[in-house]
Amino acid sequence: MTIRKKILLPFQILAILSFVIAFIMYFLHAYAPPNQQIGNVSFIVLFYLCVFCISMLITLKYTRNKQTIFIVGTILLLGIILRILGADHQTYDYSYYLHNWIEDYKNKSLKDCFVSTISNYTPPYNYFLILFSRLPIYDLYLLKALSTIFELLSAIMIVLLIAKITKKSFNVYIFAIMLLLPTSLGNSSWWAQCDTIYTFFGLCGLYYALCHKSKLSFLFFGISSAFKLQSIILYPVVLLLLLFKDEETHTTYLKWKDIYMFIISFVILMYFPVLLGRPFREICGIYLGQTEENARISGNCPNFNIWIRMIAGNNIATLPITIFTTLVTVIILLILYIFMIKKYKSTMILPKKDIPLICLLFTFTIVYFMTRMNDRFFMYSAIFSFICLCVYKDDILRLSNITNITSLVFVMLTDRYYALCVVGASINIVTILCYGYCFYKYFIKKDILVLNQYLTTTLTNETEKINE
Repeated sequence: MTIRKKILLPFQILAILSFVIAFIMYFLHAYAPPNQQIGNVSFIVLFYLCVFCISMLITLKYTRNKQTIFIVGTILLLGIILRILGADHQTYDYSYYLHNWIEDYKNKSLKDCFVSTISNYTPPYNYFLILFSRLPIYDLYLLKALSTIFELLSAIMIVLLIAKITKKSFNVYIFAIMLLLPTSLGNSSWWAQCDTIYTFFGLCGLYYALCHKSKLSFLFFGISSAFKLQSIILYPVVLLLLLFKDEETHTTYLKWKDIYMFIISFVILMYFPVLLGRPFREICGIYLGQTEENARISGNCPNFNIWIRMIAGNNIATLPITIFTTLVTVIILLILYIFMIKKYKSTMILPKKDIPLICLLFTFTIVYFMTRMNDRFFMYSAIFSFICLCVYKDDILRLSNITNITSLVFVMLTDRYYALCVVGASINIVTILCYGYCFYKYFIKKDILVLNQYLTTTLTNETEKINE
């Protein structure tokens, strides 16, 4: 073991222990087994059993090893049990918004449901809320079932991405662990919102970009954006995929001419209410409305703005604070772009193995420095942290990925609890320092070494000329 690994090992162990403690605390907090009418309880239990059976069928497709099947099955079963034990857990957003919106839809005709301005979500997610208002099942269970479906699909897509990047087969262990991660469990057993939906379609867009299916990629990116504005967190990576080529095919991952597929999928999903009489301008205004309603400096989010909130003593993101954090974010994103483009421009080749780290740096940076961010917006960075844990063997990167996920778990412990936001943000200080070092190591240090070699060679040549 090297000296560096000996130094980092205690920090990694501490980070893992913190994660385990946060994980246990979270489920003690979210513990709320089904306690509804027998029909509702039967629905949610049978639904999760179906999810377990489907997951096992996926596992059996890729392995016949009995030991592997037993271990994976145990992990999957644990995930299902934890979801059932958290089925009745209600968040502030459900109690004050989602439930009331569904109740309002129940009292309207189907046409009025599509035309009325009831929720501050875009039409595609409201289609599900309208459907749920017509079903004789507890709406919280329906919301959590919807989130679970997309968690399962996201886990499949994450493993496919890892397999594509590492050129290995579908890893059933990664598949099972992904469904057990707090960020996955939290979405269905706690948040019960649409974040896992737009992230799934965004991951699909990324996967098909790596497969050089440009039209299909933009189609999924358009669907992702139709569900939620926060989908743009991943889109800075799209520019690099448009500019640089794959090391195998020597063609760009995405083609500019296929962007129209983004527009088509976006408009089709958003336009249906317009056909029934809802103004299209009003639908587009939903995105702006979401940013105005989420006007807090830091909405239960373990990011940089927690410290601004402590200094300012005000939870409202005023214009100067918003401008300041936006400028900081843009400057950091430009720095990332400059060094990444500098690294790849000589060959115009962007290796697949570098893409998870690039995705992680962009998705983490945007949420970490911008105001008006919620804890859920770290969903993408948590996913790419997990992917990077599976792809890279870098001790510092491993440490930062564990702390990134751990900080989010602490914040998930309860709604709007400021003290735990500070704990999460404090943990993320380690995360941002480690990510900064990794950016320097992978995107700057090489250029500095090349510059030093150039200067050394030039100086040697000049000395030889003088000596002659």
